[in-house]
Amino acid sequence: LFRSHLVGELRILEKRMQGVGRSIMFAVLAAIFVCFVIAILFLMGLGRFQMAWLAVTCFGLGLTMMVASLILFVREVRLATNAIHVRDEFLKLPEE
Repeated sequence: LFRSHLVGELRILEKRMQGVGRSIMFAVLAAIFVCFVIAILFLMGLGRFQMAWLAVTCFGLGLTMMVASLILFVREVRLATNAIHVRDEFLKLPEE
């Protein structure tokens, strides 16, 4: 019984680690796309480059990555809160 409980806990931890890893990856990708947007806008300001379509595309991809990151983070938080169960006996004060 204890071993099966332990295996279940480890499986939940594995899912949580994967979720957090993906969430961080998407957040980093979002930041990289924002850097691309800034660089493109800077280059457009310096010269006569017309790359607005590229800036818009990078901005859209950055937003998509950030949304994916937040969704994965919320999923992980739900996994974590569902995994924690405090037994009723621990929630009661001792009677005097």
